[in-house]
Amino acid sequence: MGKRFKDKRSIKAEKKQKKLQIKEEKRKQKIGQKLQVENIVGQVDEIEQVKKVIEQVDKIEQVKQDKKIEKKAKKKTSAIQGLISILIVIIILIIPIIDWKQNKNIIENIITNTKQNAETNQGENTAEIVDADIPETMGEYGVLGKIVIDKIGVEKNILDQTTDASLKLSVTKFYGPNINEEGNLCISGHNYKDTFGYLDKMEKGDTFYLINKTNFEKVTYKVYDKFTVNATELDCLDQETGGKREVTLITCNPGGVTRLIIKAQEI
Repeated sequence: MGKRFKDKRSIKAEKKQKKLQIKEEKRKQKIGQKLQVENIVGQVDEIEQVKKVIEQVDKIEQVKQDKKIEKKAKKKTSAIQGLISILIVIIILIIPIIDWKQNKNIIENIITNTKQNAETNQGENTAEIVDADIPETMGEYGVLGKIVIDKIGVEKNILDQTTDASLKLSVTKFYGPNINEEGNLCISGHNYKDTFGYLDKMEKGDTFYLINKTNFEKVTYKVYDKFTVNATELDCLDQETGGKREVTLITCNPGGVTRLIIKAQEI
């Protein structure tokens, strides 16, 4: 009995000893893992610090490179400016001596042509400055100027936008340049009696005039064409006028399916 009791006690002691050894090994493993983590964290911090140092060094090197490039550019610019100055001096000193007679003839020709062109333009230009009462706005729309068609009793302000609301107020700039400028100014209006309702009475040779609100310049235009188009045909809006000032008047024919087009050119 005594021997068997001792064996049991020995076995228990051995088991207890093994458990203690296992716990100690686990404790050592945890300590080792903790030390590894701390070591890794420390290495990461060192890497970040190294990166910051490298970035600072790179910035310093970039500043140095930028300064070198700037110095080279300044030297190059100074050299070019010096060459330009020398060339200007040479041109001023030499060319008048060599080509004086030729330059003199050229200058005289320019002066003569300028005078002739001025006289020609003065004779052909029908524009004049007039005193006209033109408001700044109508409703929420700006006013660009005025159109006057004496034959059909129309005198309307030209609004700066074409919308359903603006067309109820007056005629509008539909497309093209500003009033009395080179190009094809397209003006649209409803076929109301007090607007473009009698536009079909206009014929080739009839005239009307526009007044620009900016400078109150009045230009007279003569009708040279009259025709009807479908609503989708846009050739009448073409801006190729050969350097002339043109006006295209647009309104609906009865029924609203087609459009009446009146083309006129400055005289």
